[in-house]
Amino acid sequence: MKQNVIIRVATADDISEILQQRKLIYEDMGLGEPEALSRMVSTSREYLSQAIPGGSFRGWFATIENKIVAGGAVILVPWPSHTYDGECRRANILNVYTYPEFRRRGIAAS
Repeated sequence: MKQNVIIRVATADDISEILQQRKLIYEDMGLGEPEALSRMVSTSREYLSQAIPGGSFRGWFATIENKIVAGGAVILVPWPSHTYDGECRRANILNVYTYPEFRRRGIAAS
């Protein structure tokens, strides 16, 4: 069944959702020790509160009927330029997550 998936940009107002998805990623990998997760959420909240407005963290959410069903992000980090790329930055992909009930529905292909 084809669903109407809308992609929207994550903002600083979405920090709690970003952190929830990040926490679930680690739990799904079996790395869900409560103390470590709590520490990660705390330090990541501080980081995101600066990185999102500063533009070094850029995230997107897939939504269906205004409900967030998946997310993903990149961080832009300083990096020496190359002979084939004069930009002094690099993007790293992270925080790719789909809530279990929305997996295997073709959302990534939307």
